[in-house]
Amino acid sequence: MTTSFPARAGASRFSEPMRRFSIGQSVRLLSGYGNPAQKLDDVYRITGLMPALGASFQYRLRQDSEAFERVATEDSLDLVRIEEPGEGTSPARSGGRT
Repeated sequence: MTTSFPARAGASRFSEPMRRFSIGQSVRLLSGYGNPAQKLDDVYRITGLMPALGASFQYRLRQDSEAFERVATEDSLDLVRIEEPGEGTSPARSGGRT
């Protein structure tokens, strides 16, 4: 015989913190201890998710021009927004009369 108990009111389930990045996103390494200042064109792609190191998730990164992957923690990465062709190229419109 199986007995089930209803959940207590106000009880919460353990939930894992959300990651900031996902596979396929483009990121830059932030400068700091162990990371010298990076050039603006040093963009990496997230290739894998790894367990947390302390309080920060780890990610596998790869730059298209390199033959190897790197591992970086979430707090050492910054998201890069890649503009699609045609974005930001439309002429600015003024609110004045024409």
